[in-house]
Amino acid sequence: MQPHGNDEIGGSIMLVLHLLILYLLAVTPVWGYYSYKKFKRDYASDPGKKMAYYRMTVLELWVLAAVFAGYAGWRGIPWSLLGFTVVEWGRGSIILLAGLISYIAAPLIMMAFVPGYRDLIEKQLQSTGDFLPVTGREKRFWMVISATAGVCEELLFRSFMFYYFPLIIPGISMVWVIVISSLIFGLGHSYQGVKGVLSTALMGGLFGCFYYFTGSIVLCMVLHFLIDARILAMLPKDKPAELT
Repeated sequence: MQPHGNDEIGGSIMLVLHLLILYLLAVTPVWGYYSYKKFKRDYASDPGKKMAYYRMTVLELWVLAAVFAGYAGWRGIPWSLLGFTVVEWGRGSIILLAGLISYIAAPLIMMAFVPGYRDLIEKQLQSTGDFLPVTGREKRFWMVISATAGVCEELLFRSFMFYYFPLIIPGISMVWVIVISSLIFGLGHSYQGVKGVLSTALMGGLFGCFYYFTGSIVLCMVLHFLIDARILAMLPKDKPAELT
C-alpha cells in the first residue's frame, strides 16, 4: 500500500500509530485505574458524577477509534483488510461462535432457572458496582456504552492490533498477535482488579481467535455489544430503575 504524500509525512502518520499503541498499552491501564478510583470517591458524595464518567468513557473510546480510522483513511487501507467484510465460515469459526453465544446466554438462563445463581452473579458484579447503571437514565445510556465498547474496542484491540503488529514485526505469528493484543486488552480493564484483567484478557483472546477465523470484525462488534448489554438483565432486582 503506497502512502499518500512524501516519506516525511508518511513517517509522521506512522508515528500516530506508535503513540496510539503506547496509549493503549501504558496510559489506558494507569489512567483507567486512577480515574475509576477518583470516580468512586466523587460518586460517594455526588451520584450525578456517574453520567459524567459514562460520557468521558464513551468520548475517550471514540476519539481513539477515530485516530485509527483517520489513519486508515489517509493511507487508503481497504476496510476489508481491517475486518469489514463478509464472514468466512469454517469449523473453527462455528465452534467459537457457538461458544460466545453460550457465554452470552448461559448466565441469563441459569439466573432464571438455577436457585442462588443470581446471588452469585450479583456478588461477582460488586467489584464494579459503582460503575453499573441504577437509574433509568443510566440504564438507557448503558446501551450507548455497550455499543461504543463493541465498535471501538474491537476496532482498537482487534482490527488495529492485527494490522499494527505484523506491520512493525514482519513474520510475527498470528498466535502472538492474539496473545499480545489480548493482554493489552486485559490491562486496559485494570480498574476491575486482577480477576477482571485476567477474565477480560481471556475474552479478548476468544474474540481475537474469532476474528482470525472469520475475518470479520463486524460480527465481533455485535457479539461484544451483546455481552456488555446483557449486564442490564443481570442487575440486582432490588435496585429498580428510577424515572430520571
